[in-house]
Amino acid sequence: MAWFSKKKQSRPSVKLSDNQTLKELLLNQTDVGVNNALQISTVYACVRVLSESIGMLPIKLYKMRGSNRELDTKHPMYKCLAIQPNSYMTSIEFWEYAIKCLSMTGNFYALIGRNGLGQTVELLPIAPTAVYVKQNTDYSVVYTVTTVEGKTYNLPQKDIFHVKLFTKDCIHGISPIAEAKSMLETDMATSQHASNLFKNGAISTGAIEIDTMLNDDEFQAFKDELQVGYTGANAYRPMILEGGAKWKNISISNSDSQFLETRKFNREEIAKIFRVPPHLIGDLEHATFSNIEHQAIEFVQYSLIPYIRKIEQRILVDLFTPEEQTQYYVKFNVNALLRGDSKSRNEAYRIAIDSGWMCVNEAREQEDLNPIKGGDVFRVPLNYGYLDSNGQIVNPNMSETDTASKEETENED
Repeated sequence: MAWFSKKKQSRPSVKLSDNQTLKELLLNQTDVGVNNALQISTVYACVRVLSESIGMLPIKLYKMRGSNRELDTKHPMYKCLAIQPNSYMTSIEFWEYAIKCLSMTGNFYALIGRNGLGQTVELLPIAPTAVYVKQNTDYSVVYTVTTVEGKTYNLPQKDIFHVKLFTKDCIHGISPIAEAKSMLETDMATSQHASNLFKNGAISTGAIEIDTMLNDDEFQAFKDELQVGYTGANAYRPMILEGGAKWKNISISNSDSQFLETRKFNREEIAKIFRVPPHLIGDLEHATFSNIEHQAIEFVQYSLIPYIRKIEQRILVDLFTPEEQTQYYVKFNVNALLRGDSKSRNEAYRIAIDSGWMCVNEAREQEDLNPIKGGDVFRVPLNYGYLDSNGQIVNPNMSETDTASKEETENED
């Protein structure tokens, strides 16, 4: 794997011996404890909803010019963030993986590649489980990355893009999976119980009582007959018991153990941890047509925005040069998730245009339409006015000359 393909590009501060070592460093993406949690259907659904919702959002890089801003697609970091962060991932794939790491481990790490001007041109993700973070006495942070072969590399903070969620020590993000370990183990246990139950033909565990003592040969023959004749594909065949043998159920039923209620409770608790509305993971028990839209808006505001704001600020701090931090900023466009239906959008555009705070071309831009001639003019309602510096109502259609004449007349009076 080549480090960079362009000229005048520099490696991170810590020099890696060869490309194979770099590959080992970046491909250590295994962690049984964390990935096992994805086997829980609710966890998988929540992580996927969060990852795909943010991964599909458009990312825009803006440059400030005084009080105005303009979209900058020529900056090297625009391609890195919005199109292709590295040679083997697209922008969507990169941010989906970033949110997967954040939502499960509370941390996301990526190795920063810069060009000769210090501008970020490549981001290479590192598995959170391969990174150990330590803060020195001078408040500097060092990232120790361990490869699958046990080799370690100490990387300075300027070489690592680190996004973290809610934290206890300001250095490490808290893993929701680790904090909810007991509850997730309960859900996995109930899932395993269901699996074992149906593997045995949905027949509960019990015992066969025989009044007489069986010798070894009789016991083995009876056991073999049960295993061959009444398990697997033959699980539902009527059982024939001889010699006074009787079946005795010694296990509690699913209703007695509140099996379904336990699974429903676990599903709601897991969705609560990830702050995902139940209807987004297929639970429509409490959903109605009147509240789903509001739940979707709350999902964007209280579930996605915290991730997005943390990423945007970390991009500003870690990926921009000090000179660029006061000139540029990055923004995820969440309007794609809040668009609503065509009628609602058109009504909102009409109100904005008629109120004078949006022009026609700005509305067309929101719909990915080309600008039209004369579409940059802002409309002003004829029956509206504004207050001048003296608190007097001024007609917006009155020219500056008319306004001045009016003021002179009022002063003479």
